[in-house]
Amino acid sequence: MKKKFILLLTTSVLILVSLGLFSPVDAKLPIYLALFSLLYVFFTLLFSIIIDVSYSKIDRNRRRFAAVILGFSPTILLALASLSSITFIDFVLATGIPIVIVWYGIRRGAVK
Repeated sequence: MKKKFILLLTTSVLILVSLGLFSPVDAKLPIYLALFSLLYVFFTLLFSIIIDVSYSKIDRNRRRFAAVILGFSPTILLALASLSSITFIDFVLATGIPIVIVWYGIRRGAVK
């Protein structure tokens, strides 16, 4: 758990530094990819910590699966917000599909 907190802190510092160094107007595609990758790692670690604390009795692989899939939702929402405005259907799809994948994957025993 201590390693996850250290990684979360490191990732958040890297995100803040990259946001301070690069302007969104002048940024190239590799900068955007690096930033969204950092955001994905940040949200995956955050969900992993929350799930580990909340559902400690669930198998470790299932908790990791849920964190990896749920980490996509905020990242997708931020990517959509950077492209255009987010509509209600965008929000529903970006949050609903990962939740359904996690529920179905854990419920059906796809993750062992």
